[in-house]
Amino acid sequence: MSSTVYPVKYIETVTLANGTSIQLRPIHKADRLQVPIATKQVSKQSLYQRFLGYPSINSRMIKKFTELDYDEDMAIVAEISDDNGEKQLIGVARLASYNKSVAEFAIIIIDKWHGKGLGKILTKTILDIARDLGYKKIKASLFAKNFPIKHLLSIHGFTFENSTYGILNAELNL
Repeated sequence: MSSTVYPVKYIETVTLANGTSIQLRPIHKADRLQVPIATKQVSKQSLYQRFLGYPSINSRMIKKFTELDYDEDMAIVAEISDDNGEKQLIGVARLASYNKSVAEFAIIIIDKWHGKGLGKILTKTILDIARDLGYKKIKASLFAKNFPIKHLLSIHGFTFENSTYGILNAELNL
């Protein structure tokens, strides 16, 4: 039986090395309003790296990414409060299941938040959730020249195998 019950147990507040307080929480369908705003703060290069091409981010894609069956898929957003107290999404780590034991991992962070440790925190969090959900293997696809994500995945224990067209397949056995 699938579940659309919001998994509050995955909500936590973390602090980056620079002192910024970040709330991590599962994505919610209400986030569909924030995704286009956040996407405008992501460079074309970062979108290209995340989607292995130039995506057409439309309402159907946003709905798919924000309305999850939490037993099958999971996405953790990183959000901050701006100076006006408004919440802003600054990153998302995602698991999309192939089946009950294997999931695909992806991550994207707003460019101005690159290099602040958020990717490492989001990746650790989503991998911990993957273990909690009972996944046995996590896969990811990335451009071979995407050294930051390759480094991020390697510090979490992923192994890499060359694919085609400059793509690496990464795997982590949990």
